[in-house]
Amino acid sequence: MAFYHGVKTSEQATSVIAPVQTTAGLPVVFGTAPVHLTEDPSAVVNKPIICYSWEEAVQQLGYSEDWAHFTLCEAMYAQFKLYGVAPIVFVNVLDPAKHKKSTTTTATLAEKKCVVKAAVLLNTLKVSSAGQAGVANTDYTAAFDDKNQLVISVVKGGKFDTATTLNLTYDELDVENFDYRNVIGGVDSNDKATGFELIDTIYHHFGRRY
Repeated sequence: MAFYHGVKTSEQATSVIAPVQTTAGLPVVFGTAPVHLTEDPSAVVNKPIICYSWEEAVQQLGYSEDWAHFTLCEAMYAQFKLYGVAPIVFVNVLDPAKHKKSTTTTATLAEKKCVVKAAVLLNTLKVSSAGQAGVANTDYTAAFDDKNQLVISVVKGGKFDTATTLNLTYDELDVENFDYRNVIGGVDSNDKATGFELIDTIYHHFGRRY
């Protein structure tokens, strides 16, 4: 009988482990999320959001590996990727209406594209060149790639078809100067709770759903 001497290797697909559903000890995490990556950044401010999966959390809050500035992402990663436990409630206190700054810059096009690394609020983006203002999805497209960078592409036949640079004006999240007193929060004159003051509303929102 012949014997094999040496090392053999093989590859096997790794399945995604389903999160363990808990019935007690519901985690509630307050912090900042990359809301510029969501469909409606203003809709996820000071609002308890319960998530049962990684995909659900990323869709509702966005995800960035910049945990120093977007602190909820670390909890998201630990909960779903490391330990596979669900559900969890996230409360984002980064408000794009308040915690932002305006930027004007000129970007050089390469292969009809330019990349912006800032946390751009897409609904504020304005693009122009040679005095002509562009129309989204007609003269250019703008979307975030898998590295969370904003890629602006020139549409063939549009106003920027022969441009070499684009003038960009936009608001971006001002995470550098975020004041963490926003996490503590409070109650305003209209009885609107923010930050930690939302803790008392968690059961009212979700009850025994978890």
